[in-house]
Amino acid sequence: MVSVENQPVYLFALYRWAGTSPEEFREHYLEKHADIGKSIPGVAWWHTFLNNNPMMNWGIPEGAPKPDAFSIMAFESEEALKKAPESEGWAAANSDNTGFVQHIDVYEVSRVQLVSEVVAKM
Repeated sequence: MVSVENQPVYLFALYRWAGTSPEEFREHYLEKHADIGKSIPGVAWWHTFLNNNPMMNWGIPEGAPKPDAFSIMAFESEEALKKAPESEGWAAANSDNTGFVQHIDVYEVSRVQLVSEVVAKM
């Protein structure tokens, strides 16, 4: 097991399929695609941030597309990361992208926590 500081972490900027509404994208992402992603072996943690101001239409006059979601996924180790694309879960996620995700930008990132989350005491 790799320490949290050394886990491979990737940020995925997800752009919905042309002709799909932001609502359709969110519904599919949260009700189907997320379950598929949870089946990928070797994932240590995974967070998704949905864009609260998605583009309603593509192209001019709105300009370049903006991501509909940012997904950050950490793997248990470099070995787990190398094995993940060979898994059934990874193949299922890629297959599910058709008609749902038009484009994905992928970035290898470093996690830097600047402020800890505060848990409310009840």
